Amino acid sequence: MQLGKHRGKWVVKVGTGTERRRYSTGLKATPENREAAEREKDKLGRQLAAPSTDLIVDIFRAYLSDIKESTSERQQYAWKALAPIFAGMTPAQVNRDACRRHHQSRLAQCVKPGTINRELNALNAALHWHDKFTPAVIEALPSDPPRDRVLSREEFGRLLDASKRTPHLHTFLHLAIATAGRKG
Repeated sequence: MQLGKHRGKWVVKVGTGTERRRYSTGLKATPENREAAEREKDKLGRQLAAPSTDLIVDIFRAYLSDIKESTSERQQYAWKALAPIFAGMTPAQVNRDACRRHHQSRLAQCVKPGTINRELNALNAALHWHDKFTPAVIEALPSDPPRDRVLSREEFGRLLDASKRTPHLHTFLHLAIATAGRKG
């Protein structure tokens, strides 16, 4: 475990090889903050030495009761999918293998990779809410390519001709093509 700099902040580097992790201290990487960063490093060392014995099911329930109501419904759906694999684990047991088991079980249910990644992001958020220095390793799937498609000149011409009956749509299409802007 060593103190280093990353993107202008003091970070604590833990591990070697593929199991390396960086934890931000939240302090700017200045000589004045080095002593405080050393204290954060020592604090992190103590936390990592005594891993959490809380089960993920308890952590996630506490997280759901603490977050805003607007996002809790989405997180509850994520937990319903995560529970079969992760409920009985501790944060230290969450690793790439557990994530891959979750990937395989959800892909077998014909769930899209983006949904699976959102579920794992919910798990990651709950674990970091519980302990920002969580030893859990979350592995996401590669996302699907975007569904955007570029119209050819002929297609855009036909779209423009069809929009002449609706003046506001016709104006919007002219603005969109002239500025390459989105509707937002």
